[in-house]
Amino acid sequence: MSTESIEVFGVIHAAPERIYQAWLNSSEHSAMTGGRATVDPNIGGRFSVWDGYAEGSTIELEPGRRIVQRWRSTEFPSEAGDSLLEVRFEPLENGTRVAFLHSEIPEGQATKYEQSWREHYLEPMDRYFSSGSAAAESGGALMEESMMGEVEAPKPKPKPPAKKAAAPKPAAKKAAVKKAPARAAKKKSAKKSKKAASRRSSRKSAARKATRKGKSRSSKKRSARRGKR
Repeated sequence: MSTESIEVFGVIHAAPERIYQAWLNSSEHSAMTGGRATVDPNIGGRFSVWDGYAEGSTIELEPGRRIVQRWRSTEFPSEAGDSLLEVRFEPLENGTRVAFLHSEIPEGQATKYEQSWREHYLEPMDRYFSSGSAAAESGGALMEESMMGEVEAPKPKPKPPAKKAAAPKPAAKKAAVKKAPARAAKKKSAKKSKKAASRRSSRKSAARKATRKGKSRSSKKRSARRGKR
């Protein structure tokens, strides 16, 4: 299949390193172009830009100077191979000359992509960096950390040692010791009272029985005497 090549360039009012970092950062790439992007910033890493319109992989990186990627859009014919995109960053006094060298584009599509690089990248990128937005500054810091390697997660602050429960005061201990025998004495006293009451009840019952027996004997004797008479 026949292919075409284009070169598009423009001036962005930011340092080469800043633009390079933003290109390889998912959140900043999204912010500076206006389309959702996900980017793996490593060689061999995959990327997707402009809400999935284009995707590919990164094959070469020269920090602050050059990015080379395999690139294809959803409009490429299924039989077409990936195109080759080289993004160059050249420092200027008032910013950076950013050049897109896009080759191996399917025949008939070069003019369309030439316009797209201007309208969807160079122009919004310059507005983004010229605005000096907080998002641009914070995004750059995040990208610098990712290029230096994984940032070590902050270590959790040690928790203050738990306060030990205060030991009981001596007076409280003595009171507790005093209460224990007092309770035991009360229990013993209650048991004794119950036993004494039980004994008294048994004695009364025996006395009643004896009285009844005595009365019964007396009545029998009287009856016997009357019979003799």
